[in-house]
Amino acid sequence: MLQRSVRRRKLCVKQQVRVSHVSQASLEKLTGLTLDRSNFTNILRRLAEKWPELILDAFETVSIANKGSFQLREGDFTTGISHCGRSKLWQHACGLLDIMPRVHLRPSVIPFSATISACEKGGQWQQALGLFEAMQISRVHPDTISYNASISACEKAGEWQKALKLFVKMQEEGVSRDVYSFSATVSACEKGGQWQQALSLFEAMFVGKVCPNVVSYSAAISACEKSGRWQEALDLFERMPCANISPNVVSHSAVIGACEKGGQWQQALRLFEAMPRAKVSPNAISYSAAICACRQGSQWQQALNLFVAMPSARLSPNIISYNAAISACEKGGRWQQALNLFESMPLAQIEPDSATYNEILDCTHIHAEQLAAQIFQQGLPSLLGRAPSVSAQHIDLHGLSEGAARLMLRWWLSILVARLTHGTSGTRCIVITGYGKSRQSWRQSDLRGAALELLQSLKLRAEVLPNQGRIGLVLEKEDLPQLQNAGKLFDPTKYTKELLKPFLLNMDRTSRKR
Repeated sequence: MLQRSVRRRKLCVKQQVRVSHVSQASLEKLTGLTLDRSNFTNILRRLAEKWPELILDAFETVSIANKGSFQLREGDFTTGISHCGRSKLWQHACGLLDIMPRVHLRPSVIPFSATISACEKGGQWQQALGLFEAMQISRVHPDTISYNASISACEKAGEWQKALKLFVKMQEEGVSRDVYSFSATVSACEKGGQWQQALSLFEAMFVGKVCPNVVSYSAAISACEKSGRWQEALDLFERMPCANISPNVVSHSAVIGACEKGGQWQQALRLFEAMPRAKVSPNAISYSAAICACRQGSQWQQALNLFVAMPSARLSPNIISYNAAISACEKGGRWQQALNLFESMPLAQIEPDSATYNEILDCTHIHAEQLAAQIFQQGLPSLLGRAPSVSAQHIDLHGLSEGAARLMLRWWLSILVARLTHGTSGTRCIVITGYGKSRQSWRQSDLRGAALELLQSLKLRAEVLPNQGRIGLVLEKEDLPQLQNAGKLFDPTKYTKELLKPFLLNMDRTSRKR
């Protein structure tokens, strides 16, 4: 039954792992030990230290080439599978499990659990769940370790629903749930954006008399961060020492991020500055959260100091660090420093994203130069990703900063020149800016006001519609000079067919409907 249940997995593993059947002499020469029963565990340990990829070969050698010299035991396989798991050789671990029936051993829950754990360490959540299912088909009852490894595999893959389903099943099957079961499930829900579920599970630990560990606390603090509950995040953080748990870098980074997102930038910086005293070295996430706090507090100089200090701490600034530092400089009116950071990104092999372009294009002084249009055209594919709803009839500027939205609107109007030139007149268009609760990104900017001001400056007929987040616009042939003037900033040779393809397709569909 086991062979039938794992047949598909077995074929998959064989396609990825080539067993070379290393000879007995070669194994003995590599390890300096005679291949026999008394030395086999030490042989596996020495292989794990230098040649973990040969562990599977060692088992094949004993089971096939050297058949009959000594009998392999389940404990040997469990040891070998665990070594492979620690080296993230999940295919080899699965291969060892497949060998067991060939040497007349029926895997118990222990080697199954070890193999599931190896798949979890290798980031193979589907393979882990396949093995978990194979256990039950083989009438091997999963234990706490099996469940925990499977839940952890789902957590790492972002499969929070599957993790939660396994966690609930543990209770239904009467399997004991320990701190690792809770921690992995809390973390899975937190990473999946299910902050309410994560916090509910965290509180359930106390009801179930399970003492949370640093992973549980860190996941709960991160859940508070994502839900904007900075007071609760800070309270959980301060409870950790009382529970004899030392906050780690994840806990610190999460609470700093929670305070920053909650508008408590000074508290966030105090927490960051306290990390060395707690003997916790900040990582890139900690620095990025602190730089974001500086941005919020308009502390551009401190933001730059933190950014510059990262290499000294042997840390490479990431995209979040760059975006936060650029934003801090922009908000502090230091457009030249913001531009220098932006231009240094290629040297650091960091690809600017839509947030980068939104931040740099919000620098007022850049708009006085042709430079703004050049940066906009460079970032157009990323920005179109933030404003995906673009056609000849409407444009949605929801996800853009004020500076980026102005340029996107001018670009869109310049593209509409072709539509009016080819005889289509009286075109009614809508500019979507969002208003109130629907205006999430860059909420402090007046996107609607900026769009309306630009349209009116071009002497186009524009008015706010009853839906306050929309501006109505009517374009006639006599508006051509204004539209052409709007597009003077842009170099039409930069518009490749690939870039404009989605826009042109939408325009064609709209034309056919009319």
